[in-house]
Amino acid sequence: MEALRGGAAAFLERTTVRELLDIGPGVIDRARLIAHQLYRTGRLAEAEVVCRGLIACDHRDAWTYSLHAAILRRQGRNPQALAQVERGLAYDPGHAKLRSMRAELAVATPVQQAQAQRATCRTDSDP
Repeated sequence: MEALRGGAAAFLERTTVRELLDIGPGVIDRARLIAHQLYRTGRLAEAEVVCRGLIACDHRDAWTYSLHAAILRRQGRNPQALAQVERGLAYDPGHAKLRSMRAELAVATPVQQAQAQRATCRTDSDP
């Protein structure tokens, strides 16, 4: 049974839902356009839902991770945005926008965490 689990995990890593369900590129392109339009108009919660769906369909698409990270950053959720950047870079290490966002978020995330600590007057050693 354990060998089957390892085989299934490897299968899911190399095969996307998009491939399994034979979702055409036009459908994905349309969903990307919708997600980007929602982002540009400030409908961030809706844009995030579409991005999550796109990632579920094709977990190897760096563009979607980039948009999802941008949404999270605009919501002030820098640690989560950085996590999406890292996921995208795992599939496309040369993706220029993701690399740029990683540099920006790497600086912003510790600052944001320090501000939150000061606001609550807590330190890392506090329970």
